[in-house]
Amino acid sequence: MQTSPPASNFRATNSLSARSWLGRMASYHLSVKTIKRSAGRSVVAAAAYRVGERIECQREGRVHDYTPKQGIEEMFIVTPEIAPAWAQNRAAL
Repeated sequence: MQTSPPASNFRATNSLSARSWLGRMASYHLSVKTIKRSAGRSVVAAAAYRVGERIECQREGRVHDYTPKQGIEEMFIVTPEIAPAWAQNRAAL
């Protein structure tokens, strides 16, 4: 499905201009992986690694500290406006 460019900042003078705009569109990718305790993995450790933070696993009593990890450009938690405050806390999730 092709989307049309915003009218406010695009003037199509020929089909080449339209193709040029389409070539600059963002490409999104989603990857979902299952983390199984039965395989000896920890969702808390995986979360701490991905965001480069220190998170304590209350279930195991272990601390997963990946604060020295480099190369993390951005991290955030998306919640609805009506979500409780604890939902913004990665360790609570």
